[in-house]
Amino acid sequence: MLWERLRDEIKSIVITQLLQSLLLAGLIMLMFSRTVTVHVQHIARHLGQLTPQNMGQTLHLARDPQHRDELTLLESGVNQLQGKLTDHLAQLQRYEDELGAHRDHLADLVQARTAELESLTEAQQLVLSLSNRLIHAPHESFDACQQECLAEVALRLGANHALWLVPVAGQAGFRVFMEWQPAGEPPPAPPLPLAGLTHVPTRLAREELLFFYSQAEMGRSLNAVEAAIFTTQPVGACALALLHSDGEDYGLLFVGKPLGQGDWPPEDRALLAMTAQMLLHSVRHQSQLIAILTSQEALRTANQQLEVLSRHDPLTGLSNRRHFDEMKDDEFQRALRNDQPLSLLICDIDYFKAFNDQYGHSAGDQCLRDVAQAMNAAVARSGDALARIGGEEFAILLPATLASAARQVAERVRRAVADLRITHATSAVAPHVTVSIGVAQMEIGRTADFDALFDAADQALYRAKENGRNRIESSAARSPSEQP
Repeated sequence: MLWERLRDEIKSIVITQLLQSLLLAGLIMLMFSRTVTVHVQHIARHLGQLTPQNMGQTLHLARDPQHRDELTLLESGVNQLQGKLTDHLAQLQRYEDELGAHRDHLADLVQARTAELESLTEAQQLVLSLSNRLIHAPHESFDACQQECLAEVALRLGANHALWLVPVAGQAGFRVFMEWQPAGEPPPAPPLPLAGLTHVPTRLAREELLFFYSQAEMGRSLNAVEAAIFTTQPVGACALALLHSDGEDYGLLFVGKPLGQGDWPPEDRALLAMTAQMLLHSVRHQSQLIAILTSQEALRTANQQLEVLSRHDPLTGLSNRRHFDEMKDDEFQRALRNDQPLSLLICDIDYFKAFNDQYGHSAGDQCLRDVAQAMNAAVARSGDALARIGGEEFAILLPATLASAARQVAERVRRAVADLRITHATSAVAPHVTVSIGVAQMEIGRTADFDALFDAADQALYRAKENGRNRIESSAARSPSEQP
């Protein structure tokens, strides 16, 4: 019995202690939940609800502010972390804003640069087109083509005045070579004397291009007299370019924009520089072209003179034997085709060797010239051909002429020479120079070639000499088989 009672008491004590422990644990759990778990859950909810927009909301635990423990440290740490995150997000936003601003600025720069490159490309294409036009421009219209090119560039630049001054040869001054203004603009006022234009060329020799944003700036940069030369018309932005290459000075180029336009964008500067080079090369091209044309004209003239000399006798100016040989074949074939007569005169100055021996070769040359001139005057028709074929021997081709008419021409020639009354003391015929003439006519179907006609006239000349000279003898041209 005692053992059972002891066991029951121990059991009762254990159960009591167990219940007390459970109650104490529950109490501890309740106290922990009220003092820790609630706040931890609050912290968890707070952290879960955080967004970039409400990052500035601080964590505040409903506790006694005087109570300091781990929850206080956790609350402070969360708030510090939020502050740092807020600052970091603000910095990121600033970076994004700055990056966006830089991106927008870069896009604007790219757009502006693209537009500038497009304008520059258009300017290059314009100058290339104008250069090709100048290269292929005819010499006689080259200046007009240059004027058109200058006008197109001025319009492309939006200018209202363009002026090209060139130096005056042998003088320290300039003259207006070309001037352009838009249609409808008033004519320019008379420019000031250009002889005093010295400062601008000196400046341009160093800088090649001068850009001004207003007349006032030009006046400050140049002296008043020289600035006034380029501002006879109201202009805004303006520029000067030097046209100079390899020691050759081709003048100055001035371009002025209307009032109110005071800028020179890069593409306009490039266009003006390219235009100056284009005009410079065009002037040099024109100079070379003129030199080539002059050389060609001189060569053409020389060739013509050589042709004349090669076909004409230098002493008398008549056709020579070479030209006569060309004409004789043409006239013979023409006579055959047209079934027309062809006559030939062969003339010889009587006793010409004795004349030379008596009076000298100088007098003999003058005699030949006078006789040739008299013969030429006696041959009336333009189609007839007179040639000197030997020393004192002449031939006259008479197309479409019968022997009777040819004899009349021969008589006119004989009388014309006799009428010169050139003294010839050693002549056995007359006291003056005379000629003997042989006449022959081609007979269609019986004269084989021109040589037969020439032989017939030569034989007639021989008979004229045998029969006393200063006379005319005739003969018919026959084929070789018919000749005796």
